[in-house]
Amino acid sequence: MSNRERACDEVVRMHAAIEGWVTGRLQQDRFEEEIAGFLGPGFRIVEPDGRTAEREVLLKGLRDYWGKNPAFRIRIENSEILEERGGLVIVTYLERQTGASLAKETNARRSTCALDVGERVTHLFLHETWVND
Repeated sequence: MSNRERACDEVVRMHAAIEGWVTGRLQQDRFEEEIAGFLGPGFRIVEPDGRTAEREVLLKGLRDYWGKNPAFRIRIENSEILEERGGLVIVTYLERQTGASLAKETNARRSTCALDVGERVTHLFLHETWVND
């Protein structure tokens, strides 16, 4: 499997894990293995409203949100590789959420992430922007 395919597959896998966590379908003892273990030590997110969070802040918020929203769903669409240099792959995609409780019930965001595709795919950076559609 190419680095491009692995990167796009990882975007879908991570969002499925987050959905599983928020809905309570992902067991609590799987958090490190399925979510935290894929975020690099310097990971940072720019959220759709412009706020930024470093890895540990994001993970604390996620840990506290286990099973809080059984109706939450995420769908990834239109993944596209913007750049690939060695093991660094930059992917953009559309993330659609339904049943969200911390944002509009139905929302979309254009996201761009940087991934280190090595033996394991590691998330380095994520930038999300609201999409009005």
